Amino acid sequence: MKTCIAYYSKQGNTRLAAEMLAKKLKADLIELTEKTNYNGMIGFMRGGFRAVTGKLAKLDEETLKKITGYDTVLAASPVWAGKTTPAVNALLVKADLAGKKVYVLTTQADRALDGHDSRTAAIKEKLAAAGAVFGGCFSVYGAAPGKGVLPKAELEKQLEFVKID
Repeated sequence: MKTCIAYYSKQGNTRLAAEMLAKKLKADLIELTEKTNYNGMIGFMRGGFRAVTGKLAKLDEETLKKITGYDTVLAASPVWAGKTTPAVNALLVKADLAGKKVYVLTTQADRALDGHDSRTAAIKEKLAAAGAVFGGCFSVYGAAPGKGVLPKAELEKQLEFVKID
């Protein structure tokens, strides 16, 4: 089974989680990048609006093609306004995920992990439309926006429960 972790990270919490999981799972890392500017207050609001409305980022076609070489994909996204980011939305909709087992990891500032169930339902719907097999959805908390990255040990403890098969 060949596994990759495709992630988008603005502040670094999701990147750190993806790197830690890649090591644990012996998975390849694929960073999702987009050109939209989400910096400053206007960027923060733009990102939240685009996430809530389900907008898709314009991802590099080469990045999307890389995904085809994997049997299992773990998509990792920060939570913006209760939703996955436009970059991960695009991955779930535009990548060829047919027949692949797909897991999703979200990082969010809310330590209560509110919204996990509704996000999971939306993700399941996108994956079903893509012909993918839903493997699971995991949520962990990170630092609040603008507050840096959660201490590694604290994040590592949360990631202990993440298992893929």
